[in-house]
Amino acid sequence: MSSVATKPLRANHRLIVRVVLATSWALVMGIGGVWAAVEWSVRFPDSRTACIVGGLMSLAIGELVFAALVADRLFPRANPWISWTVQGLAGLAMCAGVIILAMLGGGLWTP
Repeated sequence: MSSVATKPLRANHRLIVRVVLATSWALVMGIGGVWAAVEWSVRFPDSRTACIVGGLMSLAIGELVFAALVADRLFPRANPWISWTVQGLAGLAMCAGVIILAMLGGGLWTP
């Protein structure tokens, strides 16, 4: 038996609040994105491409929020290359969605 006494762990309330709020935010963005891509593209056939691109962009934003605000806080010693790759791909998907939606809105591209 060890003679070293260990202190009980204390709850980090700021981390808990941050994780709960960021997870909720990411969940709303992800579910809303899937719903927009699947349901709205059927309800609004004239704007089908914009609904799909906007929904997938919202899904990418949800993934970026979760990866940056939750996963990095819960696993601070994770391999940085993995976290940067996940966040970078989600950021690129978000930027591509913004560019495509701008092209659709400006009349530069018509599907």
